[in-house]
Amino acid sequence: MKGFRKVLTPFAPDQSGAVSVLYPLGGAVIVVDAGGCTGNICGFDEPRWQYQGAAVFSAGLRDMDAILGRDQLLVEKACELVQTVHPKFLALVGTPVSAVIGTDLKSLARLIEKKSGTAAFAVTTNGFQLYDKGVEKTYLALFRKFCTRDSNPSVSEKTGILGVTPFDVDIEQMQHLLKANANWCAFGFEPDLSAFQRAGQMQKNVVVSPSGLKAARWLKQHFDVDYVVEDSAAVQFADSLPDVRGKRILAVHQQVALQSARQVWLDKGAASVTAGTWFMSDRAFRQPGDLQFKEEDDFEAAAASGEYDIIVADSVLKPLAKKFDGKWVDWPYFAISGKRIDVYE
Repeated sequence: MKGFRKVLTPFAPDQSGAVSVLYPLGGAVIVVDAGGCTGNICGFDEPRWQYQGAAVFSAGLRDMDAILGRDQLLVEKACELVQTVHPKFLALVGTPVSAVIGTDLKSLARLIEKKSGTAAFAVTTNGFQLYDKGVEKTYLALFRKFCTRDSNPSVSEKTGILGVTPFDVDIEQMQHLLKANANWCAFGFEPDLSAFQRAGQMQKNVVVSPSGLKAARWLKQHFDVDYVVEDSAAVQFADSLPDVRGKRILAVHQQVALQSARQVWLDKGAASVTAGTWFMSDRAFRQPGDLQFKEEDDFEAAAASGEYDIIVADSVLKPLAKKFDGKWVDWPYFAISGKRIDVYE
């Protein structure tokens, strides 16, 4: 039934994805809402809020602000914020409120930048799309704002990592990978705004989730930085599964993780691997038979179809697979369950 959910909670919207990229970069983020969207971000969608502070604010729009469109008030508040916090940049993040009343966030950002002297830009999220779209828009906004030809005179030995947010990767596992690979630079995951300025110098980029693909293509087009699409953590996880020879597998995660895991399982002799996701799916990496879920029922029907011997998915989905009599393997995915779980426990 359309929109009816028995198990899953609503997935994080695009403004939450936008904040997940901006969060560690030392800027001031103003979520243009009345307070509810910011509350969801800080309370549920951003796990680093528990141990790592960041300057994330709500515009605190009241009903008369929305009715009368008092944009000047927001500009004045933003300029006061810049004088108080001294951020590296100021970002306006759109929500359903700003989308419905038609706030011109880009023009407001230009006004704020001119008046405050601090770099400002807008991320035109609207709350009607999912987190990955917000991540995608924010990467592009940051690269367009800070990555110029003047800031990229030569090529370095660094490898850029795109698509790394707490929604798609395990935070601790990624931190270990970054420590073990000194030449890696994870955009929007590490507290390094200058990485966006130097993005055109990267030797190559690695895209670990679909939300990083557009930015990788933009950097290829403007700075000739090659990119590959692979999630090494997913490869590591897939390789840990024993006894997949001859099995028909249904796996549920984000598309790049699924694509990386699929190749491992096919190489180990799996009969078939079907990828399923509720999130962004790039046509270039979609395989015949892959499933694009829209409703909770879609996964329930796939699990009950009798077409799979193994289901690899977040454990929150297990109650929807009551008619599945094969083997279940947990594959945590924060964007679905909102739970951080150590996959190697």
